[in-house]
Amino acid sequence: MAEEAFEHALGVLRPGIRAGELLRVLEGIQRAGFTVYDDLVHGYGGGYLPPVLGPEGFENPQDAELILRPGMALVIQPNVVTPDARAGVQTGELVVLMEDGAEPVHGYPRGLRRVG
Repeated sequence: MAEEAFEHALGVLRPGIRAGELLRVLEGIQRAGFTVYDDLVHGYGGGYLPPVLGPEGFENPQDAELILRPGMALVIQPNVVTPDARAGVQTGELVVLMEDGAEPVHGYPRGLRRVG
């Protein structure tokens, strides 16, 4: 579910949309019986910047109105958990918004890895 949510967010990201449109990703997570523990998306640039978007309690309502522009750096992090927050997965990646969508900046391949 976390990887699916990440891909959905990546597909939604493009210049000119309101940042709040990314919250649609939460709908699929909730339909699957999960929630997100933490923000879903936040800006990045030498620190933690707007837009900060996530489920109620994690989101800054004014950030939802922010229009996304090329060159913005965003962290997509659908940290999907069970409703009781006893099990979940943290995944995410820094992307830069380009004219035609979002481009991941990590060199390491995306995806969940089993270790141990």
